[in-house]
Amino acid sequence: FLGNSYTLRVWLSILPIVFSCSLVAIDGVSFNSQGMWGALISNLGFVLRNIYSKCSFQNFKEVDGLNLYCWITILSLLYLFPVAIFVGSQWVQGYHRAIATIG
Repeated sequence: FLGNSYTLRVWLSILPIVFSCSLVAIDGVSFNSQGMWGALISNLGFVLRNIYSKCSFQNFKEVDGLNLYCWITILSLLYLFPVAIFVGSQWVQGYHRAIATIG
């Protein structure tokens, strides 16, 4: 992916992590497949963001991992803040309805 190739050992090392996370999600009291798919897609998005960021910042030697994470977080905040303000009012109402329903 993005010109990188990994050995079979690297791919096999991911299997226990995926398997254990799947067991934890499935073994829950109230399993929600939509929530599990959302979490899997979210994790995939974070991983792809990290891979792409590392590839695009390879020319900048002064940017280490912590600084890269800091800049990505700041830019994400600036990019998503208007969306959070717009969606926030709807989310708060839904949160209060869920709490009233569940107790």
